[in-house]
Amino acid sequence: MDDNIREEIRQLKLELKKAHREVKRLHRENNILSTMNEQANRFREFSEAKKGRQEYYTRMFVENSPNISIMLDSQLKTLLATEQYYQVGRCTTEEINDGLPIATVFHGVMEYPECKHLESVCQVALTEQREIHYIEKLNVERQELVYDVYIHPVTGIEEGEKCLMLIMVNITDIISAKEKAETADKAKSSFLANMSHEIRTPMNAIHGMAEFIIRDTTDIFARENAILIKNASTSLLTIINDILDFSKIEAGKMELINSSFQLASLLVDVAAIIRIKLKDSKVSFVLQIDPEMPRGLIGDEIRIKQIMVNLLNNAVKFTQDGTITLRMGCRKLGDDNTVKIYGSVADTGIGIKPQDLGKLFSSFQQVDTRRNRSIEGTGLGLAISRRLCESMGGTLGVKSVYGQGSVFSWTMVNQVDDWTPIGTIGKGDIQNQEKLFQYTFIAEKAKVLVVDDNKVNLKVAEGMLSPYRIQVVTVESGYEALELLKQQHFDIVFMDHMMPIMDGVETLQKLRLLPSHEKDVVVALTANAVAGVQDEYLQLGFQGYLSKPLGDKELDECLHSFLPSDTIYKLDKPFTSRMDEVDRDILMQVYTEGHKKIKLFMDLLEAEDWSRYTIEVHALKSVAAHIGQKQLAEMAKAHEKAGKSGDYQYIYRNFDRLLAQYGALLTYISEKFAEELFLPKQEQNLSAISSEQLSKKTVQLQEALEDYDLDRLEELLQELLGCQLDSARHKLLSQMKDACGEFDYDTLEKLMAQWQNANKS
Repeated sequence: MDDNIREEIRQLKLELKKAHREVKRLHRENNILSTMNEQANRFREFSEAKKGRQEYYTRMFVENSPNISIMLDSQLKTLLATEQYYQVGRCTTEEINDGLPIATVFHGVMEYPECKHLESVCQVALTEQREIHYIEKLNVERQELVYDVYIHPVTGIEEGEKCLMLIMVNITDIISAKEKAETADKAKSSFLANMSHEIRTPMNAIHGMAEFIIRDTTDIFARENAILIKNASTSLLTIINDILDFSKIEAGKMELINSSFQLASLLVDVAAIIRIKLKDSKVSFVLQIDPEMPRGLIGDEIRIKQIMVNLLNNAVKFTQDGTITLRMGCRKLGDDNTVKIYGSVADTGIGIKPQDLGKLFSSFQQVDTRRNRSIEGTGLGLAISRRLCESMGGTLGVKSVYGQGSVFSWTMVNQVDDWTPIGTIGKGDIQNQEKLFQYTFIAEKAKVLVVDDNKVNLKVAEGMLSPYRIQVVTVESGYEALELLKQQHFDIVFMDHMMPIMDGVETLQKLRLLPSHEKDVVVALTANAVAGVQDEYLQLGFQGYLSKPLGDKELDECLHSFLPSDTIYKLDKPFTSRMDEVDRDILMQVYTEGHKKIKLFMDLLEAEDWSRYTIEVHALKSVAAHIGQKQLAEMAKAHEKAGKSGDYQYIYRNFDRLLAQYGALLTYISEKFAEELFLPKQEQNLSAISSEQLSKKTVQLQEALEDYDLDRLEELLQELLGCQLDSARHKLLSQMKDACGEFDYDTLEKLMAQWQNANKS
């Protein structure tokens, strides 16, 4: 074989090897492509499955979301809504998916203004790119549903696209539960108020009657028994007050009412209370007060006194002999007008075991009960005192040695109103507060004018002036006072400050412009007793100042100062005053005016006449203080303060409580003085009335009621009240007259039916 053929064969073999290698390469690439294709198919299948699952979960979320969720585009048109929307909304899925303006999405379940409001809120959230949250209401099948509305800006599919997510959470059940809880809380408060009234009413009657006996009887045996009755009723009232106070604290409703007060006066009152309790014991009471303490403080005087009396009462209960010492001092804080007060009550009593110290301030617990089982009390006094100290920025603690005595120490933070040092409080300042005031002169020739818009205050002033036998004239307005002063001369004019239309200051200014009245003696009457106020009244032109409730000593000094000497006749033998008749008249006046005042309060609140409302609650505060209703007086004082400071929300929140307390007082008076209020008196010279005349009057009453002629109705009722009728019918007539004054037609109709039945029998 020649060389050429061999070379060609060799070249063919080389080409064949190359072809084999190429086939193998193509085969490998084909395998790779097949694998990649298989993987691509698997990935496509996985993606489609995942997409399906995502679509499934998205659909499940949309269909089962408990909230209404709506996606809005940049034009505030709908993109998507959860199934919950279709449970309350009127639009279909197709309409929502096609894109509806948000203002029409809730058409039919929201009023048009609310729909437009929702649209404007969404526009603000979109423009400002901020979240907005508010509460909206939907009316679905005559049921009002309440929703929390959350509007969140979100990013759309396209770059830079701004969208919104509207989420509405149904909180109707939460609101309902909240209202039920508030109702239950109100029911609890109402129950406490009612129980307080039901218990206090007979206890106050017992206490008051005992006081009358102590004051007026000359029988030593009767007086001693009356003192025992009074002390027992006081103990029971203390227990009742502790329970009610603790309930208020637990409910978070114990409010501190801060005002200016004189520290010396508070200490004298506290010391007098304790000295009375220690009158027949072997225990001496020591008062150690830092003479550099400021004279005037700002705080809740009643609660501060309550803390001190609680601790001192506790010491009295567990101390048989030795001493009880009340110490008090203070330290100035960084603020120029703030001090931290340090006080303590130390006794030489039975002391407390170390293992009992831990439960000393627990509610309704007394330590060493076997040894102290004869000691009365609820075990709340110390718990209440600690809570009150803490609310005043302080603490209350105890150190004790069993068998030797205890020291209760407390702190509190107070503002200072007057930095003048209190000085030394001597024994002469601690007097028995139960002693009756002794009158040393009469002034039958003297003539005074009392100006006050409140009839009860006028009655009180008359009663307090009556022992002096002074000629007293009363008027109810500044205008009446000016007209009367133009015609008559008075030795003293007692002028109330806060009166409607023309207050005491304006009346005084106009009086000074009258000829020959430039130097008339005018004394301001006001419940405003803060430090420095006396100087303010003197600068305004008043010659004197008396704070309400009027005090015997202060009034006596005022009369001594301003009555002409030739009208005063000094007595060789001082006397005390009997106030039985005056007290009853005052309470009857309170009852007579009470229902009209309640109606007036409601009208003023509705009209938002805050100026007149403030004046009226100021008068109520004074009235309540005069008749010993401290709780009502404090409530009225808080309303007056809110009216002056513009805190009208406080008035709205607490208005029902004020009226409830006022109404409870009127109910108490009506029960306590039923005979004076409803039964005819012999000295009234009542007119006789025949059956025929009575029937005729009854027909006229019915006609007046049907015609809504309340003036005629009241006139007929007044005529019948002057007739000789039994007590039951007189009571019905009085109740109808009260209802007439309150425009209470429903009650009038019920009482009229009772009246007709009473006349048939």
